Amino acid sequence: MAVALEFRAEAKPDHGLIFVHDSDAYLPDGAAVRRSNLTIVAGTGTQLYLCSKQGTSPAEIVLRVWDGPVAGASLGECDAFCPAVLDCPTGTVVIRAFSPEIAGDIELPRPGVYAALVSWRGREAAAEQEASLLRSLAEPEGQADSDNVFAAHAEVLESYRIDLWWQYESDTEVD
Repeated sequence: MAVALEFRAEAKPDHGLIFVHDSDAYLPDGAAVRRSNLTIVAGTGTQLYLCSKQGTSPAEIVLRVWDGPVAGASLGECDAFCPAVLDCPTGTVVIRAFSPEIAGDIELPRPGVYAALVSWRGREAAAEQEASLLRSLAEPEGQADSDNVFAAHAEVLESYRIDLWWQYESDTEVD
């Protein structure tokens, strides 16, 4: 089993969310957002919501497409992982930070339903960095020099990896 395709981007989680979806599935789903707050990863089929613990620094997003199933042991270093499904009838996946900002898009090897393992690391460190940022901004010196305070707290500490492998054709017809 080998990686057929890899995509890397950084996205600043807006309201703590990173949104990964088929290019035609861009309408937010409130129930999935609420589930992601409890489970870190929640999906609707054509959408995945990743719940970050911060919203001020970029998180690294790595999307890898494999030529076969991936086991948890092959994920590499991570704090935890969660299985998911991503139905991508257009064959194009969009990664965004829930605001209009698009971190990138990737053309999959073929449209269809992909099994996924979503793994993460650095969530606690990113949350601590954001808390430190907010404390610094609350101080008079931080209010006077907010640009430098933000710059001092901009390290990318949080990382999400989405490992996908094709399962079968989508039921959805794309025109």
